[in-house]
Amino acid sequence: MILEEIWEKSLSKIEEKIGTSIFELWIKPIKPVQLKEQQFTLEVPNRFFKEWIEDYYPTLIIEILEGLLGHAVTLKYRVAEKQAAEIKRIEAKLESRKTRLASRGIYLNPRYTFENFISGQSNQFAQAAAKAVAETPGKVYNPLFIYGGVGLGKTHLLSAIGNSVIDSKQDYTVLYVSSEQFTNEVVSAVRHGKTEELKKKYRNVDLLLIDDIQFVENKMATQEELFYTINTLYEKQKQIVISSDRPPKEIKTITDRLRSRFSMGLIADIQPPEYETRVAIIHKKSDMERLGLKEDVVNFIAAKVKTNIRELEGCLIRLGAQAALTGSP
Repeated sequence: MILEEIWEKSLSKIEEKIGTSIFELWIKPIKPVQLKEQQFTLEVPNRFFKEWIEDYYPTLIIEILEGLLGHAVTLKYRVAEKQAAEIKRIEAKLESRKTRLASRGIYLNPRYTFENFISGQSNQFAQAAAKAVAETPGKVYNPLFIYGGVGLGKTHLLSAIGNSVIDSKQDYTVLYVSSEQFTNEVVSAVRHGKTEELKKKYRNVDLLLIDDIQFVENKMATQEELFYTINTLYEKQKQIVISSDRPPKEIKTITDRLRSRFSMGLIADIQPPEYETRVAIIHKKSDMERLGLKEDVVNFIAAKVKTNIRELEGCLIRLGAQAALTGSP
């Protein structure tokens, strides 16, 4: 298949997954540039498109491309607009770190750190617990179970723990995985007789970060493997951090013994951010993106978008993307 044909087929599959309105706004403007040595290069109109895709659908495009091509690919974005030197330098540094970590099998978002996590009454307990775990992994709060609604910062905290440990304990083996990916790996290992390889991969790490654990509901083989993985790591005093959209007692159709393992450390919840925290988040994001929002605009967004942080940040990225495309402030 030629480059354009591959991308056209990818687009139809992406639209099926995310819906027409999001597809039209964020995906349709992207252009394929090159496929060389298993690296697929895409051109995005400006940096906000790249950031939005990496935040909301970090693996979607790669998974679809790999399904069409039948082999692993890496994804590279080329920004069409001219960028300020400082922004370009920061972006290059983040991209370099991301590539470096990926080469070690660690797929963490380098943007998600403790330094840019805004703390407020709604999340300060979870943040404090995450920091304690990052400083002394395996010694306190094991496992750490963080729960809260969609877009409240659970993935940010998991990634911040991972990024912090990677920087401070360079000999540590860190693994970040979604429960969906873990399930896929369990299914594949059973099908191809590679369960020992799976055990070796997951039971010999110093820090295991599992995102969205609620998706192991009804998946008994996955639950069995997860139970023994957690047991093994706990006995070795290796750190486990788990996120979910609900507390362990509300995750249905999981075994009692697995629920017990989820609950044997510390359970920390994240609530929707209060107004003051929303204002602080908007200011921080605006500064990071060089948006220069006026105070009345900040207050307006904080008053209107109340549900979660992801919506707040999505709103700012859309503002930035629109301003960059139209040339208006």
